[in-house]
Amino acid sequence: MTLPLVSIIFLCYNQENTVAAAVRGCTSQDYAGPLEIIFSDDYSSDHTYEIVSDLVLSYAGPHTVKLFRNERNLGIGEHYNVAISRCSGDLIVTAAGDDVSLPNRVTQLVREWLRFEKKPDLITSDLYQINASGKRVGYIKVDDLSHWDKPEKWIARRPFVVGAAHMFTKKLHSDFGDFIPKIVYEDQIMTFRATLGGKAIKVNEPLVEYRVGGVSQKNKPKWGEVTYLDWCRKKYRRQAAQYYQILLDATKSAASDHLLAKIQRRLDKALFVLFLLRDYEYKDFYLDNRKIYFDSIIFKAGKFVSIRALQALEKFRDLFY
Repeated sequence: MTLPLVSIIFLCYNQENTVAAAVRGCTSQDYAGPLEIIFSDDYSSDHTYEIVSDLVLSYAGPHTVKLFRNERNLGIGEHYNVAISRCSGDLIVTAAGDDVSLPNRVTQLVREWLRFEKKPDLITSDLYQINASGKRVGYIKVDDLSHWDKPEKWIARRPFVVGAAHMFTKKLHSDFGDFIPKIVYEDQIMTFRATLGGKAIKVNEPLVEYRVGGVSQKNKPKWGEVTYLDWCRKKYRRQAAQYYQILLDATKSAASDHLLAKIQRRLDKALFVLFLLRDYEYKDFYLDNRKIYFDSIIFKAGKFVSIRALQALEKFRDLFY
């Protein structure tokens, strides 16, 4: 049997202390088929790119390795888009500069994809949890994605997934297009996309060492700290971007009006919180979701708040028009 061409997209940014082990995890894959590894640095300000460059230039193994560095920091969503556009494989495996892929990762993921007759658009696995020094300290068991065979199930309860363990078909991305620039976490979006017309499954063994306290993880500040409101803004920006992307994807797949309405309500909730937090950075989202959105929020709020509070909401809304 001819094995498919697989691409690993290795995304890194300011991970000089962990990136070497992550690079070696990718280059040490035992996959017997054609494998290309796309190393992509998002304009790191530390020595991440230099470390990756040295390791790539000295690599003499069987896999194809390519190295890129963005001319500016793009952020996660745009970085994914650029990296995926550089892939030649029909299957794409995600990897980050602070996690380590086990040597049999690609082999096991492809084996499971072939066992299901190439039907799954997304495959995930469990993970080992490691600390800053690389010692295994726990086991992360993700949800079995085969239970999420309809988008309505995702809306009812999102599965627990970790994007660092994902492999997906290039078709899954091309069918829906690039992520919007504001996307911070792509894992739930890819999972939702798979429920819209494809299939998602899980390999029941750990294939990645996932680092605790990686660059993408932030601790929630305590109430009363100056940074708490900033943390809230970031949280709801992520939610607004995610549900906006999901609404676009569901619309492209001709989802039911009932499903679209549920997604819109999730988006409205996140936008309303940002609206109250006076998050002007997301003003473009407010405008994209029509002036009627504000009018409906104010109409609903009128049932629960005082006339003075209602007038304040109306005054704040008018700042945007």
